[in-house]
Amino acid sequence: RRITQQFGALTIPDLLEIRYNSKAVRAIAALAILGGAIGYQMAQYKALGNMLQTVLGIDYKLALIIGVAILTFYVVGGGMISAVWTDFIQMMIMVVGALIVFIGGMKMVGGMSQLNTELSSVNPEFVQAFHTTGPIGIFAFISYFFIYVIGHQGQPHVVTKFYMIRKISMLKWACIIAALTYAISGLLSFSGLYARVLVERGEMAVPSSPDMVAPMFIEGFFSPL
Repeated sequence: RRITQQFGALTIPDLLEIRYNSKAVRAIAALAILGGAIGYQMAQYKALGNMLQTVLGIDYKLALIIGVAILTFYVVGGGMISAVWTDFIQMMIMVVGALIVFIGGMKMVGGMSQLNTELSSVNPEFVQAFHTTGPIGIFAFISYFFIYVIGHQGQPHVVTKFYMIRKISMLKWACIIAALTYAISGLLSFSGLYARVLVERGEMAVPSSPDMVAPMFIEGFFSPL
C-alpha cells in the first residue's frame, strides 16, 4: 500500500516490478495471474449461469449469456469502482442470506446433533474432517486448507482492493471485516449437508448435479425474496 502511494502502481505486476526492479518478474506475474484467473473465472461464470437458470427458470446457456453480458457491461463501464460497489452489495446479500439459510436449514433438520446423526447413518465419513476412502482424502483436505485459507488471501483481485484503500489506517478494519464476512458467507456450505439429509428423508428431489444443490435447496425451502 505504501509503495503504491509513492510510485503509483496500479496492479500486482506493477508492484512486483517496482519491488524487484525487474520487467521479467512483472511478465511472469502477469502470466501467472492470467493463467489462474481463467480457471477461477470459469467457475464463477458457471455458478452465475446455474443461479440465474434457477431464479429465472430459463435454459442454462441463455442464463450464462445474460449474466456474462451484465457482468461485462458494468466492469468495462465502471472499472475498479464498479467492482468495489458490487462486491459491497454482494457481501451484504451473502452475509444476510448465509445467516438465514444456516439458521433456517438447521431448524429444518432438527439441529446439529440430528444433522450429524442422519449424515453418519448414510456414511460415517460424512461427519469426519476428511474421508479415508474416495477422492476426498487427507491430501484433498490439505489442498482445501491451502486454497481457502492461504490461496484466497493471495488472489490478485483481493490484494488489489486492500492496497487501493483510501486510508492506510483503515487496513486493520478491512482485514477484520473481510475475515468475518468470509467466515459468515462460508456457512452457505451447510446447504449441501442439509440437502443431503432432506434428500434421504424424501423431502427434496435429487439435484441434477452438485452445482445445483444450493440453488435447489434455497429455492425449494426459502422465501422467493
